[in-house]
Amino acid sequence: MFICSTRSNREKIVLGLLILSIIFPLYLSYADNIENTLSDKWTSMINYLKKGDTQNALRLIHPDKRAEYEAMFKALGTNLKIIVSTQIEFNVREITNYDAKFELVTNEGGTTYSYEVTFLRDQDGKWWIYEF
Repeated sequence: MFICSTRSNREKIVLGLLILSIIFPLYLSYADNIENTLSDKWTSMINYLKKGDTQNALRLIHPDKRAEYEAMFKALGTNLKIIVSTQIEFNVREITNYDAKFELVTNEGGTTYSYEVTFLRDQDGKWWIYEF
């Protein structure tokens, strides 16, 4: 006979709540760490681009997307530094096990714009900037 089957429903509920009270804060801490990691990765890429260091910025972008962004960075030329300086907010929207969505808010010539930034997690657990 299982130990659990001898417990009353009330004991099972209390035990379940106790387990949740332990696991939920751990999950929130994990989610906060991922959010900080991804925000830091984004900030690093922006800082590289502001300095004109596209090669290091490209190392933070998913390998499948690098050629696309390299061409975009080259096409933008010196305007790239101006464009990446328009960011005013970077807010998490959703984080799952395999991807994350953030909202990039910019101020471009006095007008506020909102863009989606997507991160992907690869099979090795490494997070990459995928699309923006």
